[in-house]
Amino acid sequence: MAKKDLKLDGQSMRRIDGAFLMMKEFAQNDPGHGSDTYTAVLVSEMGCQTICKQSPAAILADCLESVDVEPKHGASYRRVIDSLRTLSDVRERTRVIFLSDARPGDAGPYLKYYCEYLSWLGANSQVLPLDTLQVYTIGMQGTSDFAILQQMAHLGNGMHLPCQSSIASLRTAFATVSRTITQRRKAVGSGQSFNDFAKPTRNNRKERSQFYELPGLITFGHKNCKLLRGKSTEFVFDGSEFLEKVQEHVEVSVHNLPFDRGAMRWTDETYGIKEARRDVKSLALASFLALEFCTFCDLQPEKFRFVRSSIYQCHSEDSWGLTADHVFVGEEHLNTRFIKFSSNDGFVNYIDHSLEAQAFVHFTYEACGEEMMVSDIQGVRVDNGILLTDPQILSSWHGFGPGDLGAGGMSSCMESHECNYLCQRFTKKFKAQRQSERMPGSWTTLVDPWSLAEGAETYS
Repeated sequence: MAKKDLKLDGQSMRRIDGAFLMMKEFAQNDPGHGSDTYTAVLVSEMGCQTICKQSPAAILADCLESVDVEPKHGASYRRVIDSLRTLSDVRERTRVIFLSDARPGDAGPYLKYYCEYLSWLGANSQVLPLDTLQVYTIGMQGTSDFAILQQMAHLGNGMHLPCQSSIASLRTAFATVSRTITQRRKAVGSGQSFNDFAKPTRNNRKERSQFYELPGLITFGHKNCKLLRGKSTEFVFDGSEFLEKVQEHVEVSVHNLPFDRGAMRWTDETYGIKEARRDVKSLALASFLALEFCTFCDLQPEKFRFVRSSIYQCHSEDSWGLTADHVFVGEEHLNTRFIKFSSNDGFVNYIDHSLEAQAFVHFTYEACGEEMMVSDIQGVRVDNGILLTDPQILSSWHGFGPGDLGAGGMSSCMESHECNYLCQRFTKKFKAQRQSERMPGSWTTLVDPWSLAEGAETYS
């Protein structure tokens, strides 16, 4: 944090000074509008320095203005977890913004203590786990490995944001965090948060302790893995129906410890074949629309596509000869930094922005007669293109699982959308299509949403 490479109006400043400046601006803009209290902690291998503890935003801004620090030594993420445990109030919601420019020197202990902390928080919180903690991580330019920061944010129900060597980039990251906190705060009050659909009620929830592996430790073969045998099922959507491809007698090696978890399925104890078929068919539908999008926008198909995905129905046998059935979804491995371009309730990533991802959301809305759309666009950048996974279909009849926010979700996505040159391309072609079909108010949709709605029993 002592490196002097942040640019502000042509001048260079230390990373620590830039971080303090952004925290001060964040406090002055206060997304809680005076209702939140703030704590600022400076963490290193040598210990923790509490700059301000549970104070109003104005007090935090004054403390950051007057403090003078000289950053030394490396990063210790375990000390961050120790601070979280000390500061956590299980009766209240806690939001954490963690800034770092280095890979931790204690990656192994960090993960162990983080998992233990999350398990402790879930067992003791007096609000629901998905509301208790939100961890937002910001990786400054020079961070040697973003993967651990990403994992920390994902396990903490938050978001990871990278930034470049400029105050402008750092300011955009903090602005995105502030806007996201405000949106989620409003959503919790209105009942429209996608997390609300994922969490169980207080009376019937089941707390689970789960431990994870560090990024980059995935090994192939059967060491530390479970060998399963069964069949795989893949779906292809041809524009009117889903075609099913089944392969019998497959072997699958599954690692014993997960790397991460998905917020939508983490609390779903009933996830089975019905839910798996719904998710894989959603991906097949999104893949079809992505191919059409590339055609309408004159893009090469390999530059914007979704991963292939299959359902695995397998069973395992222990040393006693007892078998257990397993149902899960497997897909192509994404071996680079994961990016969330947009959400299912209007969030747009303006840091790692993608014109293709934003235009695709608009395209699917138009191509499905404004009754359905593909949202929650996320994936990785590969070979000057984008490889996507795990989309959320939104429909006017709420037919695609707990993340389908219906007309309200579609409205939020379109309200935050800004058209670009790709939107102009497909809009022009849609207009020409309407004129050729002599249907001034409508046109033949690429996907008939109501045929899917009528067949909801077979694909949901």
